Amino acid sequence: EGGQSLIRAHSAGKGSAVGDTVLMISSLRILSVSAERQRATRGQTSIPFRMVVKNVGTETIDIQEAGLDFKTSADEDCTDKFNTTRTDTITRIFSQGQARLTFGVDVLNDAPRDFITIDGNVSGLLGEKIIRETSAINQHTLLVQSPPVLVLESIETFVDTVIQGTNATVQTTIRNDGDATAMIS
Repeated sequence: EGGQSLIRAHSAGKGSAVGDTVLMISSLRILSVSAERQRATRGQTSIPFRMVVKNVGTETIDIQEAGLDFKTSADEDCTDKFNTTRTDTITRIFSQGQARLTFGVDVLNDAPRDFITIDGNVSGLLGEKIIRETSAINQHTLLVQSPPVLVLESIETFVDTVIQGTNATVQTTIRNDGDATAMIS
């Protein structure tokens, strides 16, 4: 937790030096990275993500940078397979305050088809000191799939002739060669 600590020093032995300083203890903590979606497809754009950040110190921190990091289930970095754009306008977090930073994420067409763990990173300025946090307490997992690929296998009808203004029943067989489900209406 943040706070202040007074440090006082006295010389040892025969000296008469005395000094004191106030040490500021401050940091950022990423409480969570989350999204409404549990699945996404390659090529999908603008998936909304949020990152909740807390200033656990006693002074206001000016946000310098914030972003998301992506790793495969084998713990391999794949951040370069996602485009992340920060969408909020938050520039500072007050003492003991929280901020909800928001992002839009695009899944590139060559993103791994895997369970992807999304973590966060944030840096801020306290006076002239940079403060960083590079991992969230609660991270998000997203299953990245290939988009649906629908193949029309057959069309069948039970009548040879249809008279204008009447209905005919048609049966189709469609196969999905992609990972993601598809709605057909």
